[in-house]
Amino acid sequence: MHPDYIKVDRSLVSGVHRNKTKEYILETMVTFAEKLGVYLIAEGIETEEELTKLTLMGVHYGQGFLLGRPDKEPADLTPELRQHIVSHRKKLEMSGHVLSIGELSSPSPTFDAQTPISIVANYFKEHVNAQGVVVTTRSEPVGLIMRDRLFQQLAGQYGYSLFWNRPIDSIMDVRPLIVEEHTPVEWVSRLATSRDIRNLYDLVIVTSKGCMLGTASIRTILECMTNVKMENAKVASPLTGLPGNLQINRELNRRLTEGRHFSVIYADLDYFKWFNDRYGFHQGDQLIQFTADCIQQAIHLAGIPDDFVGHIGGDDFIAMSGTSNPELLCTDILQRFDRGVRAFYEVDNWSYVEDRHGNRMESGGVTLSLALVVCKSGLGVTPEQISQVSARLKKLSKAYRGSVYYCDCIGSEATAPAADPQPAHHGNKSSI
Repeated sequence: MHPDYIKVDRSLVSGVHRNKTKEYILETMVTFAEKLGVYLIAEGIETEEELTKLTLMGVHYGQGFLLGRPDKEPADLTPELRQHIVSHRKKLEMSGHVLSIGELSSPSPTFDAQTPISIVANYFKEHVNAQGVVVTTRSEPVGLIMRDRLFQQLAGQYGYSLFWNRPIDSIMDVRPLIVEEHTPVEWVSRLATSRDIRNLYDLVIVTSKGCMLGTASIRTILECMTNVKMENAKVASPLTGLPGNLQINRELNRRLTEGRHFSVIYADLDYFKWFNDRYGFHQGDQLIQFTADCIQQAIHLAGIPDDFVGHIGGDDFIAMSGTSNPELLCTDILQRFDRGVRAFYEVDNWSYVEDRHGNRMESGGVTLSLALVVCKSGLGVTPEQISQVSARLKKLSKAYRGSVYYCDCIGSEATAPAADPQPAHHGNKSSI
């Protein structure tokens, strides 16, 4: 069984904008739907707050009293509500620099459903590069005719005599892939490549508010996906393969724009220069890769599907997580690191290590410092604020010997300042 749509019950939709548990469940469902190549329909939307949250989360479709009363025909949205949806949808796409299928669509010939097959066949004979045509009724696409399939029908023993004067809707594909222009190309790619093998290379029909806009070929879509992956590879860290600074900034801005609760974890190694000088660049690279693995493994097990890990450069990393327990995540990262780092120098002995300035320090070796910034609400929070708070926390963590994290909270829901944070695997929060 492969569904085209999955409906989300009203019990999950109601009050999603103020219920973190529901939000996390829906985020997981959005990711699940993307992997299956299906669409989510949120049921029972009754407030603009619910609509805004669902739109920014990437839920594809919705229904409810806010959008229109139940009826045989879809209700016409008010101009204000339509603009509300479009503006937030564009905000979601722009914040993540998501390429939409509308940008890849090109004008396509259309024929009325009652057009004789002979006219469409002659069109293909005159336009040898045309792959297919769209069948429409009152500007709405209702079917697709691909060149090879049409001539295959006509090539039979009685093909011309049976079909030549019949209307085109008698042999068209009545279930072509039709997507709205704002649908991300990645989603369309998954939907297109999950089709039956007989329809795998059919054109994808693109609409604008339900009306015919154009078509996109599988070749164009796959070339686009390849180019995107190549561009991502260019800005990714060559050592760890993790997203680099360009993607990190995009992801941070996306989360702040959405206004969601999330946490930022900055991680860097203590005494890495000493380790690099003593054991060489090859071992240093392996230690960097090991640190990246520790963070990714912890995120995979203790985070949520939408979490992000990036490599700022050198021995500096960043993670962004929507988990409700970021302190547990930090503890997991530190424990994984401390358990494995000794393997890099377990047969060696030394009496001291050196900091970045060459000062001798007593230490058991390389340690990991984390700065945890919990954004209670992204609204009103800026990247500069996050950077300033993390810099203060990193300074505190560097003064402590051993793997440690410090935590602070910012945002509209942050509580009053607490006592100075104390270093520990389990941390101690303060707020500003």
